[in-house]
Amino acid sequence: MEEPILLRQAETIATLMPAVARSLFAVHNDVAADLPLGQLRVCGILEEGPQSMSALSREMGVSLSAMTQIADRLERSEWVRRVAEDNDRRVRRLQLTPHGEAMMRERKKGRIAKSYIKRLASLGYAVTIKEAA
Repeated sequence: MEEPILLRQAETIATLMPAVARSLFAVHNDVAADLPLGQLRVCGILEEGPQSMSALSREMGVSLSAMTQIADRLERSEWVRRVAEDNDRRVRRLQLTPHGEAMMRERKKGRIAKSYIKRLASLGYAVTIKEAA
């Protein structure tokens, strides 16, 4: 195959990957469906507890300025808030808001229900989302 054709195919695949990843992990009526994957990943990390912006940027593999932009968007949508560190007021940590925690719980419940339905379907049972919830 010619190199320009391979390059175009690779570019096409790279463009499609976010949609493919989202569809692989999509949940019916996913409350976080509109969040970009980076923001969703940050929320997933924050389920374990508040994190400093620098720790999040390292974990995500993005610059601190990119992490700040992600945090700003999540804060505007009321999924997270910035809180001061107890022993150093200059350090800001990001944490899920009660709304963010509730949305991530709902997402997790939906993923469990989807897994439950798939497992029952593999055993020959027909179950709806409402029955699984």
